[in-house]
Amino acid sequence: MTTFINSKGLPTPVLQLCETINNAYDKGECDISTTELIGEPLQRILKREYAEELVEDIADYQHRMIGSVLHDALCMMDGDKNSYSEQRLFIDVGGWIVSGEPDYYIKLKSNKLIDYKYTAKYKTKDGVPEEWQKQINIYAHMLIQHNKPVDVMQFCVWYRDAYAKRGDALVELIECPAYTQEQVADYLLKRVKYHQVSDPDWNELIDLDCVPECSEKARYHVPKKFALMKTGRKSAIKLYDSREDAEANKEKNGGKGFYIQERDETNDMCTTYCIVAEHCQYEQARRGDEKT
Repeated sequence: MTTFINSKGLPTPVLQLCETINNAYDKGECDISTTELIGEPLQRILKREYAEELVEDIADYQHRMIGSVLHDALCMMDGDKNSYSEQRLFIDVGGWIVSGEPDYYIKLKSNKLIDYKYTAKYKTKDGVPEEWQKQINIYAHMLIQHNKPVDVMQFCVWYRDAYAKRGDALVELIECPAYTQEQVADYLLKRVKYHQVSDPDWNELIDLDCVPECSEKARYHVPKKFALMKTGRKSAIKLYDSREDAEANKEKNGGKGFYIQERDETNDMCTTYCIVAEHCQYEQARRGDEKT
């Protein structure tokens, strides 16, 4: 169970609300939730192994808190006739019970599944994020397995950084492409098998130190780059994968007034957001390398 600290001295009700939201979550009697399934085995396992040692600052919890309050308030509403909200569903995949809780399902002329999101505008600038697509398609698959057909999938998205005077949409409905049932079933089985083989509680051939590192995408990994810079300019003219390419283009520009800036690789999820980073052998090894 996460322990919350209050480094900014925010009012006690804010702390209490964060604790209430965190403690209220229940994935039900299952081996893995949909969110965990889409996520990385290492994060899930470390959260389980160090559950009593996790600490989070409520100042870093605010967006999730607001999103959870909005989400919970919407799910408390009666909605339309022939609709329901937040009924947890369970399916058996590869010997594990997977649980998921669709936000809003309604049977009208078309059977519609809606998922609520509270996020920043960049999240949808290139369309529906892949992890959102996977999540809602799994929910649709679960509903279909429980004899509830799904014809349309949509996200109802509130933007926390939208600005009306700039012409931004403050909230919008975004339709999600549908996967085939075969695609979803195949994805579910592959993810379950990956989590099973990576879990020391399931696979006796490995221990905690052998759990695979999170993917580069999950770590928000940016590889080392070499920036071609110009004196007096703060931003890079161009980024290169190798120093040789950067040096070659420096010479093409005449060399004078230009220089090369080496930019180390980054893993922003690990350094800024991940609650189990202090217990992750891979992140600790990186931090150790930085100190030497």
